[in-house]
Amino acid sequence: MKLKDRFIIYFSSLSEGENQLEFTIDDIFFEKFDNELDFSNCNLDLFLQLDKKTSLIEFFYKIKGKVTLQCDLTLESFDFNINSEKKIILKFGEEYNDHDEDIIELPRKINSFDISQHIYEIVILAIPNKKIHPKILSGEMKSDILDKLERYLVNQINSDEVNENVDPRWNQLKKII
Repeated sequence: MKLKDRFIIYFSSLSEGENQLEFTIDDIFFEKFDNELDFSNCNLDLFLQLDKKTSLIEFFYKIKGKVTLQCDLTLESFDFNINSEKKIILKFGEEYNDHDEDIIELPRKINSFDISQHIYEIVILAIPNKKIHPKILSGEMKSDILDKLERYLVNQINSDEVNENVDPRWNQLKKII
């Protein structure tokens, strides 16, 4: 089975009521998307629960696992745990409509749905914008880069203090408050 076909859900193969599917997601999955990723060594498990009803199907995505991120401050790699959930309702109507991010309307004649875009979005949104190594936050990591950043921060604070003392008019206004 081709990779892209693996994530297509055929409605005719689903029984009425709850259905459960499991998938493994790795780096190969993300190669089909053209974006450059901020992570590597992807090892995720997707648990998908589908609740099929007459006029709609509810998708409950639960993604757990680890990816390797690169710290924005030190460029050191670290493992990041992903534990994300999302619910999407797929209902059948006259035409395609995805104006609401949680409700998608498909034409009645469609008999399958590709979930790969949803998986991609759930994982991407689980990655923090600012990636900081956990050992930096706990104070365990020592590196030359951190020492240089700390010296820069201290110099910046000192220069801000000097600028505050330069203009005495601002100090007079601060007394009013």
